[in-house]
Amino acid sequence: MPYDRVPLVRRIVERPDVTFRPVRNGIDYLLSAVEHLTARRHRDLFPADRDLKYGVLHLHAATEVLLKARLEVEHWSLVFADPGKATLTNFQAGSFNSTTVDGAIARLRDIAQVQISDKTRQAIKRLGDTRNAFTHYGHSVPALVVESRSAEVLAFLIEFIEAELHVPTDDFDEEFDTSMRRIRAVLGNIDSLVADRMRDVDAELKGELLENTIMCPACRQFAVLVGSEPQCRFCLQAWLPRDLASEYVMLVTGPDDGQVIPCEDCASGKRRVGDERTLVFHVATADNPQDDGKALCFQCGTKYMRRTRVIYDHASEAFSEHAPTERTPDQQH
Repeated sequence: MPYDRVPLVRRIVERPDVTFRPVRNGIDYLLSAVEHLTARRHRDLFPADRDLKYGVLHLHAATEVLLKARLEVEHWSLVFADPGKATLTNFQAGSFNSTTVDGAIARLRDIAQVQISDKTRQAIKRLGDTRNAFTHYGHSVPALVVESRSAEVLAFLIEFIEAELHVPTDDFDEEFDTSMRRIRAVLGNIDSLVADRMRDVDAELKGELLENTIMCPACRQFAVLVGSEPQCRFCLQAWLPRDLASEYVMLVTGPDDGQVIPCEDCASGKRRVGDERTLVFHVATADNPQDDGKALCFQCGTKYMRRTRVIYDHASEAFSEHAPTERTPDQQH
């Protein structure tokens, strides 16, 4: 008995649109970042190189998206690189050049009156520098530097999201709460790692050594003992003294306006290295991190005690006019 042929009916399944509004998109990047940053290889303290790279890339993307999401709350035209040329059609199509991260921060502070400190701004800039190193140049960055820099930005973003972007809605509130709980838990893990590492550093650098312990330009922890071959006890970054002096001024104190000069002690006696600029003015040390009025040689560790904060226009004048007036007993020659 023949069977009737039953025609096959192809069921057309429409693919749903991928909809990631800015806040949801930023939190998705943030979740991905923290998952990469806390991934651990078997029996290894730190994430694999690939996890560190994508952790930084996604954290920077999250920062950019969330900052611009807050700009959009203020007015959608502020997201454009040139708000004067903004059109709603291009905005809705996503067809425009947007402002930079630093530009977004400036607009949030100046127009939206959002409080973003200079310290946070610098932390975000350092994260951007790390992202660029990974993305374009293939530079290596110590894992602890990456985690320390990331923890600063993560802590800011959590407060920023809660204060500036969280608007409860039925379709997103539960997802938001779940995501933020996961992010906070991971931030706690990173903070614990940093705290554990710093406890080891504090046990090594204590007492009088704190007077010669400066902030590491790489990881921003007070963990570099100057006066010998400087190396950060936290992130293990190492420098020649002259290179540390230059990097410290560039990344910690600000532009070099003549506050790095040759050291008189290094130029005398057996040292014969006085032509190198290793004496740095306006240095803060671990014994009193709030006081940046010290002058310290990163080569020999000699302390040049000064009472006033002066930026020198000419290093040669500074050297001739400000000889050392006081040294600690262990620095006497």
